Amino acid sequence: MSANKIDRSQLGDAQALARFQQSRQTAASEEHSAKLAAQAGEGQLAVPTGEKLEISNSAHKLAQLRDLMQAGRARLEDEEPGRAEKLETVRRRLQSGVYATAEVRDQVADRLTGLMRDLDALLE
Repeated sequence: MSANKIDRSQLGDAQALARFQQSRQTAASEEHSAKLAAQAGEGQLAVPTGEKLEISNSAHKLAQLRDLMQAGRARLEDEEPGRAEKLETVRRRLQSGVYATAEVRDQVADRLTGLMRDLDALLE
């Protein structure tokens, strides 16, 4: 092999050098990911030393809220069969103006205020 056949035109090209370095980093990252995937398949997933994962308090609270929402939805699905009829009665009353009094608005506002306080307490 002759040294004259080597293309040296790109040796001083900064963009070519950057692409080469990026491809090396990508290859190393893919190799690392493949090793972790292989370990996970074997049930031996280990976090490399020096690395740790922390879940913030906000994330914990959001997870609690998600669980509460799922529980509430499940409970609604389990409600008695007459619930649809009750909801239809409430819709008719809303349309007829039965609930359009100051007293009813105050009661609803009080209940919503209590609910919002409970939600705020969960987020604190």
